[in-house]
Amino acid sequence: MTLMAQPRTPSPQPRSLDASARDFLVAAGRRRLVAGTPKYLGLVQALESGVRQGALASGAQLPPQRELAALFGTTVATVTKAVAEAARRGIVTARSGSGTYVASATGESTADSWSDLSLNIPPVAVSAELVSASFRRMTQPSTLSRLVDYAPVSGSAVNRSAGATLFGLRGLRAQSERVLVTQGAHHGLLVALMALTRPGDSVACERLNYSGLRRIGDLLQLKLVGIDSDADGMVVSQLRSRLREGRIKAVVCTPSGHNPTSSVLSERRRADLARLARGASVPIVEDDIYGLLAADGLAPLAALWPEGTLCVTSLSKCVAPGLRVGYSLLPPALVSRGRDALLSLGWTESSLQAALASDLIQTKGLALCVARHQAEARKRVMLAHSLLPANSIHTASDAASYHLWVGTGQFSAADVGVELSRRGILVSPAADFLMEGSDAPHALRVSLGGAPNAGALEEPLRELAGVLQNRPRSAYGAIV
Repeated sequence: MTLMAQPRTPSPQPRSLDASARDFLVAAGRRRLVAGTPKYLGLVQALESGVRQGALASGAQLPPQRELAALFGTTVATVTKAVAEAARRGIVTARSGSGTYVASATGESTADSWSDLSLNIPPVAVSAELVSASFRRMTQPSTLSRLVDYAPVSGSAVNRSAGATLFGLRGLRAQSERVLVTQGAHHGLLVALMALTRPGDSVACERLNYSGLRRIGDLLQLKLVGIDSDADGMVVSQLRSRLREGRIKAVVCTPSGHNPTSSVLSERRRADLARLARGASVPIVEDDIYGLLAADGLAPLAALWPEGTLCVTSLSKCVAPGLRVGYSLLPPALVSRGRDALLSLGWTESSLQAALASDLIQTKGLALCVARHQAEARKRVMLAHSLLPANSIHTASDAASYHLWVGTGQFSAADVGVELSRRGILVSPAADFLMEGSDAPHALRVSLGGAPNAGALEEPLRELAGVLQNRPRSAYGAIV
């Protein structure tokens, strides 16, 4: 339940930061920015350091966000993201309509102060019963010892077989010898690109994409080449012109339930993409993490070009976010390179989590989790359609998705995001997902899965609707 749905209690008279506290905060933040820490995390660490050393007094109100951005030499969006993360960590607390304050020494709770529509996760309660049953089965004394023993880096035979079964649910003919067990889809994407590329290579992907891909690109020193998308997914004709330049070494694509736009690559474009990549001998990395949940009825790219497509998935979007088990289906010619990449990142699979995932898959618990999540996701999407302006949502009303792509019309997505943050609501502006360039569309990703139930979404969605229908204030004022 959000704070907005609870009775309000009078807030104490705010105390602003004094000059010495400001000086400490600015100096600490700038040191961390220079040290190369991601900007928003540097500011979070500065706040944390100030609280720990007593430089930031309990209950003191933070300055206006534009003022903080100017002091740190960064953007308002970065400051907003930093304060949201600090709130999650309990360093600061938001009071809707009032401002952001240094948390009390007694551990003032911030959990009810924010409606977090920025974190794209499925609700744990939907699948908790089924996951718990699997956990009890696989942790019997007779089997526990083998689950904490050393295992092959690519996964035990049992767990790779479970992965093959999962890919079978997606209509793929998968031999277990072609399956690698990974620690989630992010790990799978990293392994795939390590197997396919070298530093300095260019990789094509949707211009708006999972933000973790940008981190992978930075880590592997790759140039991400952004390809535009529309309602039918990646614009293959634009990709064709980039492939003609001869510098693209791989294509990363999310055909089903695309993050952040929730678009679905159409059947025709899937065929065109597979044909184009095959003709150019450029492998495809298919991020199918939303495939089971989306249930769009379309064949994965790996079914259209199995010899050249590396298909990556996990259970974090269709079972539970903390179940960090993924699977990669590789073409036979690339299995050894994929295994070598895994060995560069670790020596053994995560046997306990992999065994839990295998039990879910082999006992049909996975199928039940997926069905429950599909029903819950559709319920939440329909609720959003009933509350938000009809022309703002670019996600189908019957989509099985825990994230929406919401247009902000003539209003800047950053301004809408800041106005919502003043009201204690976190969303993700389009700029957070840019792989290349700086021209972000006026749109937000609004995540629906973090709320414990659909009812908890009503108040923040009504607030969002109000902001979309009325010009948001520019990015001034207190951070909340």
